[in-house]
Amino acid sequence: MAPTAEDALEAALTSQPCDLWAVFDPAGHYGAAYLDDAVAAFRYARGPLLGRAAHYEVDGDGGHRLLRADDEHRLVDEVPSATLVARAGDGVATTIARALRAPNFRSEAGAICALHRFNFATAPPRAAAEVDLDWRRG
Repeated sequence: MAPTAEDALEAALTSQPCDLWAVFDPAGHYGAAYLDDAVAAFRYARGPLLGRAAHYEVDGDGGHRLLRADDEHRLVDEVPSATLVARAGDGVATTIARALRAPNFRSEAGAICALHRFNFATAPPRAAAEVDLDWRRG
């Protein structure tokens, strides 16, 4: 039986010597301190997952709208997949594979440490046909 894309992802993730894995969306907008924030947050986060539930959405005119304003600096059960950062370890390959398949990553209640609203924004596509979701189909 030929290896699946998920098998290849798991092999790649388990073979690399690193402490954290992050999901990035090419359509997302990441600030310069995005990863620095995640590394710093893992100093106090007890669980293996963090992300940004509260974040800004940029409209076509450059205006900003804050989404989920109450979901920062607390434990949540869902974040945009494009903001998920996970500690390396058992199950991380499955976690990352799940995040790559959907726009939002959901975990058990209160399992994700939600960071602040800064250093990440989304922008709605101008047309659905312009969005390449192949990276999520791993």
